[in-house]
Amino acid sequence: MKIKLVNENKEIKIPSWKRLGVEGEDMCSQYARKLASRLGYNLNIWGETWNLYKNNPWVPFSEDSLKRGYLVTLFNPTSKYNKKGRKETHTAVYLGKDEQGKMYIAEQRGNKTKISTTEEIKKDGMTPVRIIKTEKKSL
Repeated sequence: MKIKLVNENKEIKIPSWKRLGVEGEDMCSQYARKLASRLGYNLNIWGETWNLYKNNPWVPFSEDSLKRGYLVTLFNPTSKYNKKGRKETHTAVYLGKDEQGKMYIAEQRGNKTKISTTEEIKKDGMTPVRIIKTEKKSL
């Protein structure tokens, strides 16, 4: 899966969850962390989607606050991880915008890895909740 982003001279290609070494299906938070790392970004402390905000800098979701490599937590009403009081059940990595201004994220859903637009995520019934900030790795 490839995507060409604005002001980029290269395409971003995302690996499958298996190629990233994710331990199994339905491990979106592990996939997001490993992909962000592969793209050159660090997360303070990783964990399950619903705990990421407890140990990492975050802001409420706003498209204006997104930067490449940030994680986006979402609420998926059909997730098997929904429990009373849990407001976040899915994690994805923000990749950037294309020439038309569409915003893209990379995600693992079940046994599938995909690139989606933020519009597609919302059409699928998911609601973005928070942006978990990552830091660019120093060389």
